[in-house]
Amino acid sequence: MKLLLNYFTIIISLFSLQNLALAETNTLENKLQKPPSTKIFPSNFQPETPEQKLAAADRLYLAGEKAAAEKLYREVKAPFSEDIEAKINRPKPIYEPTELPIKAQVYWRQVQEGLAKNLETQIFVALNLLVKEYPEFIPTHIKLAEVLKADEQTELALEILHQAAGLYPNEPELIKAQITALANEKKWLEATLSAQQFALMNPEHSQVDEFNQLAETYRKKFQSQLKSKLRGNTIANVVTGALGVALTGSPFAAMNAVQTTALMLLFE
Repeated sequence: MKLLLNYFTIIISLFSLQNLALAETNTLENKLQKPPSTKIFPSNFQPETPEQKLAAADRLYLAGEKAAAEKLYREVKAPFSEDIEAKINRPKPIYEPTELPIKAQVYWRQVQEGLAKNLETQIFVALNLLVKEYPEFIPTHIKLAEVLKADEQTELALEILHQAAGLYPNEPELIKAQITALANEKKWLEATLSAQQFALMNPEHSQVDEFNQLAETYRKKFQSQLKSKLRGNTIANVVTGALGVALTGSPFAAMNAVQTTALMLLFE
């Protein structure tokens, strides 16, 4: 009789845990859909450096405060583009090989020859020389990232594109390559921010609508990924909680575990 009661308790507890898990998940998803809190930052927070302003703008954008994010992005654009441009005397971007100096054209021909004959060392040497000596040649960065990805060096490929985008943040083909590379790795958040930054900092660009659409597409993918993560963690806690019920006979510790995990995810 006692054993039967224990089994009955376990069954009741499992139903309770399942309902609690669903409730916690729905609550968290609703919180994601609610208008953002006005207190995104501490009251005394004032971003000062360009890096801090960019980080703050990203956070505001994700919280739905697009106007405030755009204001910070615009504040950052001028000092970044003017001060850094003056310091390193950055040349204008080039897309056509015929516009390169003779030496750079030789490097590019070596790249093409290496690709045609599958000469890996020649390809990497020539591309790295181009990136180092002629960073203004945008196709070099894109091609090097493609070759690295094909060689299963994905993180290095992303780093190459990240550095290039830092040098030439207003070049649509380069930023598209970066966004595509991030999306291929399911880095939806980073892809969203890259697309949105370009759109906000280049509102008059002919491709601004395309970048806004990319930002919206990957924002939805990020939200879907986050919701899946919330559901997955909640279900895992239901299983863990069920085991706890079976071992201890008490559903309360398991319920507490679900709630604790939900809170941890909420404040991540």
